[in-house]
Amino acid sequence: MSSSLSPSAIIRSVVPTLLALLALQALIPSVSAQTKQEVLANGIQLFNSGSYAQAASALGSIASTNERDPKLNFYLGAATVMAGGDLDDALRRLHLAQMRNYMRTESNLYIGRAYQLQCEYEQAHEALQKVLTSSGDSAQVRM
Repeated sequence: MSSSLSPSAIIRSVVPTLLALLALQALIPSVSAQTKQEVLANGIQLFNSGSYAQAASALGSIASTNERDPKLNFYLGAATVMAGGDLDDALRRLHLAQMRNYMRTESNLYIGRAYQLQCEYEQAHEALQKVLTSSGDSAQVRM
């Protein structure tokens, strides 16, 4: 015995479920935003305590949805440099943070370190020279 539903009957049976799913989806971004802020705060705390690999891992988990966040880019880039991770990605993130005028002096310090680790000594020298000549920014960065 085969029961066949008309297309309109199928649509009528599916629409309430789809509407319920859309309503739930509308609630998710506010929860996700809060979670992202918590992850960011935790990642910064890990960074400040010297747990660079853990900080990079935590911050990396929210990086794809926050590509333009200068604070995230700075801390993820710096943690990645200090943990010995992907230096090209770290440099990209530190430059993004600088473009948004976030912790420029400190960014140059980690950019210089990343270039040093890549044996790009001239670029390392240029970045570190900017740290020494920066005015108005008193960088007290622990490395």
